[in-house]
Amino acid sequence: MEVIGNIYQTQNYGLFNYIKENREVDELNKDKIRKSIEETGQLCPVIVGEQYQILDGQHRFEVCKELGLPVKFIQISSSGIYDVYTMNNVSKKWTLLDSLGSGVKRVDENYIKVREVFDENDLNLPLIINDTY
Repeated sequence: MEVIGNIYQTQNYGLFNYIKENREVDELNKDKIRKSIEETGQLCPVIVGEQYQILDGQHRFEVCKELGLPVKFIQISSSGIYDVYTMNNVSKKWTLLDSLGSGVKRVDENYIKVREVFDENDLNLPLIINDTY
């Protein structure tokens, strides 16, 4: 095994800066992240470039700053906005089907019952979700 980086933390919020071409901070998303950080702490570090420009995690940064918490971060070499775009477009958000599968794997009885109803009635969960929403 090889160590290839470090996770740092600081409360020196002035150290960080934004990439002007990045997306605007979304207040609804920030509220969701705030609830998560208040419950479990900052699980995923902010990713910054050589000059501490925030590449990924501007919502996490804002929440930590507002709550007066240290910001955990990883510093990488970066080409700026192109890395921001890549990091934010290659990840896949969890679908309801993903959540259902996770609940079944955790042996949560409620999720198992839902899965059984769909299986017993030969229902197509993704089709139902798409038609409903």
